[in-house]
Amino acid sequence: MGSFLSQVKNEVQLEDNVTYETVGVLSYGRGLFERPPVKGKDTSYKSYFRIDVGQFVYSKLFAWEGAVAVVPSNLGGRFVSQEFPTFDIDRRRALPEYVSLLCQWKVLWSQLRQGETGMGGRRKRVHPSYVESVRVPLPSLRNQHRIVDLLESNDALVTAAVAVGARAQRVLSSLSTDLLGASEPRPLADFCSIEAPLVDPRLPAYCDLPHLGIESIESGTGRLLNYRTAADDQVISAKFLFTPEDVIFAKIRPELRKVCFPRFVGLCSADAYPLRPLVGVVPEYLFEALQYAPFVAEAVATSGRTKMPKINRTELFALPFPWLPEERQHEVAQLLGAVRAVRDAAVDVAIGGRRLKDNVLSDLVSGGHEISETYDVLLEAS
Repeated sequence: MGSFLSQVKNEVQLEDNVTYETVGVLSYGRGLFERPPVKGKDTSYKSYFRIDVGQFVYSKLFAWEGAVAVVPSNLGGRFVSQEFPTFDIDRRRALPEYVSLLCQWKVLWSQLRQGETGMGGRRKRVHPSYVESVRVPLPSLRNQHRIVDLLESNDALVTAAVAVGARAQRVLSSLSTDLLGASEPRPLADFCSIEAPLVDPRLPAYCDLPHLGIESIESGTGRLLNYRTAADDQVISAKFLFTPEDVIFAKIRPELRKVCFPRFVGLCSADAYPLRPLVGVVPEYLFEALQYAPFVAEAVATSGRTKMPKINRTELFALPFPWLPEERQHEVAQLLGAVRAVRDAAVDVAIGGRRLKDNVLSDLVSGGHEISETYDVLLEAS
């Protein structure tokens, strides 16, 4: 890295009554972050170092976990302490955008980890001379341009997908309020019951079924996260055996809104209730209305335990729940489900884009794959 990095020290002596805008470096290649402004008299440092746009900067203390970055355009002119060595990038050899991608490359973090010196804890450091000695792939500038363009396009897709997902979530919350706000409240017991038996997950009939722990349900979205079989999770305590009709409601910390509708047979934690819709209740409607903000507020208010808020089944079934005729339930569930599908699709695109970037970045930087020169024609056309 020393072939394209040269350390610079733009040192500024601190004045007591002058305010300095400082930054730090996030781990795992996530870039710089702004710290609260500091007056010269409020720090033990006698001087800071000013950083400029396009420079490479890292944390001596946390380089081992990827606290490396290139200064973006909005953070130029900020200040860092002596714990953050700063380097100019020779643009005749390396694009700052390409070096920024290297900062996100896990292999680089691993190499920096090998350069730690000191006795552990806050005494361990990665020194500039070691950083300069680290060997990284350095394609031609034209190849760097192609790599940067391709991966920045992927980043733009992820950013757009995240924005769509966030907007859809806001629409979902607003639409839920509009559709359910004028409904007649009735006790939840009029809508569902708990019919799922508790079973031994170690038995052959159940051990290979999907196992949904509370951690398998994403807070506030109803999305299922990674889950495995009961055997894989090595669970031994009794679990509820739920059916494709059951909606799962986590009874611990109801403010997290951990509700899901798996639509398959499986086992769930005894810290959740499998709610089976009664005749005349649409399962999809039950799923949507369990996330209705006023219902959640009632559940939170009822689960008044200090250390671990939890709602028991008697309290849960007594809560007021929005009643609608069955035909209207279908309509509401369809509308909310359509928005939810847009939100989930956008989230899936963002997740897939991030995974794709990790794989493509490693492949391109390590030389496992090259972008054809014909990509330049696309760049010129665009």
